[in-house]
Amino acid sequence: MNSLLNPEVLIAFIGGQIEIQNEGEGYILRGQIKAAEVTSRNDFRVTLDWMAEGKGFPPQGWNTIKMRRYEASLEIYSVSNIGPSPQGGDDRLCLNSSVTGELVVLFPANGSKLDTSKVEGFVLPKTKEEVEAILEKGIDGKKITIYGENPGGCDSVRYYFKLSDSSERLPDEVFSKLAVDNGFSEGWELINLAEGYQLVRGAYSND
Repeated sequence: MNSLLNPEVLIAFIGGQIEIQNEGEGYILRGQIKAAEVTSRNDFRVTLDWMAEGKGFPPQGWNTIKMRRYEASLEIYSVSNIGPSPQGGDDRLCLNSSVTGELVVLFPANGSKLDTSKVEGFVLPKTKEEVEAILEKGIDGKKITIYGENPGGCDSVRYYFKLSDSSERLPDEVFSKLAVDNGFSEGWELINLAEGYQLVRGAYSND
């Protein structure tokens, strides 16, 4: 593992931000880091609280997008410490790849941040307690539980939802309605939060 990406270093970036840009393809993304790790496959993985996409390059404003995870193979990305940003804070990390053309900058929690008031469609992510309350309330008084499967021993876990008195997976349309009724734009947003929080007994993780 690259020493710049070990857990003791990455903890300083939780609550900070990631910026992903590709001048050749004309995109720039910025989001808040919820978790960061190097997987067993030597991929650098970042889980996000939210992500915004710039309008143009350089950006003339920002829009909220659904992306909640970013991964980069450390086989083709180099990592370096580029020091603090002009706005202050601790050192930043940079990942870049001549293969993909991407330049990725990690900003620490006390570093530069995109002002979310400038992001169209931004809604502050719900807290763990709020998500727990939604699943506890459930549907018609039946609590919703989350369970996960790890197909083929993959790094990622696929999460599903069911009512507490049933062994059947909750239909996507039912879960999506529950999500929208509770203030989420779509079902995926609640799924991502529940997965990230690993809320309910019976949920599996890679830990």
